[in-house]
Amino acid sequence: MSEKFRFSLPDRPTGTPVSQDEAERILRANVAMETKGSQEHRDALWDLMRFLSMTERQAEGISILDQMLATTSDPEQRAEIVLATGQLMEMLEDFPSARAAYTQGVALEPVGGRTWYLLHNNLGYCLNQLDRFDEAERWCRSAIEIDSLRHNAYKNLGIACQGQGKFADAARAFIQAIHREASDPRALLHLEDLIEKHPEIANEIPDLADQARSCRTAVETAKRTVEDWMSGQLPEPEE
Repeated sequence: MSEKFRFSLPDRPTGTPVSQDEAERILRANVAMETKGSQEHRDALWDLMRFLSMTERQAEGISILDQMLATTSDPEQRAEIVLATGQLMEMLEDFPSARAAYTQGVALEPVGGRTWYLLHNNLGYCLNQLDRFDEAERWCRSAIEIDSLRHNAYKNLGIACQGQGKFADAARAFIQAIHREASDPRALLHLEDLIEKHPEIANEIPDLADQARSCRTAVETAKRTVEDWMSGQLPEPEE
């Protein structure tokens, strides 16, 4: 495969570290000081919801999203809210509720590419968790049609194909996921596990061993680069 491997660098932390309690106080104060219904108020609610999700209080985050949804009429904003609701449901491992949220979002047909992609991809992910692999495959392929450069839908497509016994298709999907984001090792773990369990895949993909080795090298290189970046050993990229 001649296609190059790609990976992204995460944002480095900025600002002054504060305690969890202080961060929550600041975020709630930001919500209280903004006029309800304003964009600033919505932004403050989003920030608080994200904080709650990162501190294992997803139920509180969902309550905030429910309030936002009740006061929002714009279809694209509503889609972003139900997408976030589904993501918090996933964290709670309530996959039927997450699936229902994503299905609600898809019905809104938002314009935004990222939201549209994630609704399809995440719906495929939830269907995989529910062992509904044939349905999951369709949603993952739809997500890839929306944005073929993102990696998650390829990974989830691989899981869906593997669940249906389409092992060569699963391997190809995992390899595509690694090519698109080598800093995420999950697709490589799936690929190597799949090859170990089903070595007969090499009959359909003769260079599978070489591709798997290239994928592992790419993931290891990306890991080292990200670690160096986060530790400050790599300079900021030139504009």
